[in-house]
Amino acid sequence: MGEHKHTEGPWEAVAGTTTGMLVIAPNEPKVRRNVAAVGGPRREDRARLIAAAPDLLEVVKSFVAETVEYMTINNLGDPEIQHNVKWARQVIAKAEGSGQ
Repeated sequence: MGEHKHTEGPWEAVAGTTTGMLVIAPNEPKVRRNVAAVGGPRREDRARLIAAAPDLLEVVKSFVAETVEYMTINNLGDPEIQHNVKWARQVIAKAEGSGQ
């Protein structure tokens, strides 16, 4: 769904150093594999959430496209005024760096 502005997924959360986790892109060359280093409390939870980011972004984009298409085909009004569509578009813009 368009050109990626980030390292393409999949991303994985893996054990890193003794005090942290790494989020990696296993399909990338080794020199570009690391996506993020995560330390501190709840590092495993945060690393898993970061690793899921590419998939979550695609799900939100699909939600918007399918909602807009469904509402348009069924003459259910302007989908762009729906709270969830507006919210999803804001999340997409934030993730892609265009909502700043």
